[in-house]
Amino acid sequence: MLEINGLCKFFGGECALDNFDMEVGQGQIFGLIGSNGCGKTTVIKILAGILTPDRGKVRIDGKPILADLPRLKQTVGYIPAHFGTYPNLKVKEYMEFFAASIGLYGLKGRDRWESLLKRVGMQEHEDDFVESLSRGMKQRICLARVLLHNPRLLLLDEPVAGMDPVTRSVVKGMMKQLKEEGMAVVISSNVLTEMTDLCTHIGIMDRGQMLIQGEQTEVFRRINMSNLLHMIILEGEDQAVGILKKDPYVKSISIEGHHIVIQYEGDEQDESNLLSFLVGAGIRVQSFYREPGDLESLFMQVTKERSGKI
Repeated sequence: MLEINGLCKFFGGECALDNFDMEVGQGQIFGLIGSNGCGKTTVIKILAGILTPDRGKVRIDGKPILADLPRLKQTVGYIPAHFGTYPNLKVKEYMEFFAASIGLYGLKGRDRWESLLKRVGMQEHEDDFVESLSRGMKQRICLARVLLHNPRLLLLDEPVAGMDPVTRSVVKGMMKQLKEEGMAVVISSNVLTEMTDLCTHIGIMDRGQMLIQGEQTEVFRRINMSNLLHMIILEGEDQAVGILKKDPYVKSISIEGHHIVIQYEGDEQDESNLLSFLVGAGIRVQSFYREPGDLESLFMQVTKERSGKI
């Protein structure tokens, strides 16, 4: 659905994006992850038509999009990190204003914005002034507003920052619905703990480049192959250590009683073969597992590997 190739952006003499590539398919919730200043917001603003890249191509459904701003505005919905909410308006006036701005007037417009307020749990607050709302409530009406024109690509820049539990639950539910409806969503964030539950796909960027991207489970699987392998041996520890020392994928061994921890560079099939060999040798293996990873450790691992190459 969305294809970005070789995107470059310079601010003065500073390179914000360096041959940046990204792909997002229909019905995917894509988490664009990186530290502050890595270029996430620059990518989002280019996709929203706010910034112009110095080089590179952006296509939606195979068609260049940046040169066709009217089509871009019809296709893309965008919520910036610091959203404006016109505090002197009531919620219903706020929604009516934005509905009218895209040609939705009268009963047709009201039906549209009322249904969206209901989806984000704000239908009972339409007579409240925006200024009186909590940050989480403002986030929800912004989400309702950006969906008025039914975009095919939704861009959310740092939406989970400061999100309260109710809003978090609403946003998670909305992401599930939008995925089922076939909308593509790009969420940029450095709040890594929230992204695991929200996203189907992730991309980790650093210093203007995409380091790794893909389906979340597949990315974790690829990276977690370098996590430590744990095993608990009830009987035959010395024999097990002798076998491990001969395995070419074993790089280090740590032993504490029955608990053996190894740095193992083989893949899942190699792990299976190793376990079968241990059991076949008569060693009593109580447990055998890879150390689980999380998004934060994954991010640190990927960016550390890149730093080691420079």
